[in-house]
Amino acid sequence: MQAGYVSRVADRLARASGRSVRIVDLSRYGARIDDAIAEQLPRLAELRPELVTVAVGANDMRRFDAARFSDSLDALLAGLPAHAIVADLPCFHFGPREGDAVVASRMIRERARAAGFAVAPLHRVTEARRKWGAFAEFAWDQFHPSAIGYRVWESAFAGAVTRRGKRLRRA
Repeated sequence: MQAGYVSRVADRLARASGRSVRIVDLSRYGARIDDAIAEQLPRLAELRPELVTVAVGANDMRRFDAARFSDSLDALLAGLPAHAIVADLPCFHFGPREGDAVVASRMIRERARAAGFAVAPLHRVTEARRKWGAFAEFAWDQFHPSAIGYRVWESAFAGAVTRRGKRLRRA
C-alpha cells in the first residue's frame, strides 16, 4: 500500500542503507496484539527480515484491560528480532480511549526499551498534531490514518529507521 507508513519506511531504509528493499507487510486491518502473536509472528520467523517495524495495540483500546495487555505485550516482544522498532500507540486525542492509550504507550515504551528495542514515539508525534486541522490525517472512519496521517506515522519511525539503515550500510 503506497499510502501507508510501511512503504515510506522502506524508502527511508533504502536511502539510509544504500540497498534495495523488499517489503513484506504483515499488517492486518483490525488486528490486536494477540492477532499479531498468533498470525504475524510465525510468518515473521520464516522471513528473517533486516528491518521489522511494529505498530499494534490501538485496536486493543476498544476494551482495554491493562493486565491482559501487559501479558500480550510481553509475549509479542519476546517473539521479535533484536533489531525491531516498536511504536507506542497513536494519540486518540480525546475520550477514555486516550487515557488508556497513554497507559498502554507508557507500558510499551518501558518494556520495549528494557528489552533493547528502538522505540518509535508515535503517541508523542501524533499528540503534537492535536488540533482541528489534523482532521485530514484520518481516514473516513476517523480512527485509521489517511495517506497524510501515515506520513506523520512514518516520521515517528524516521530516526530509528535511519540508524538501522546506516548499520546495514556498514555491514
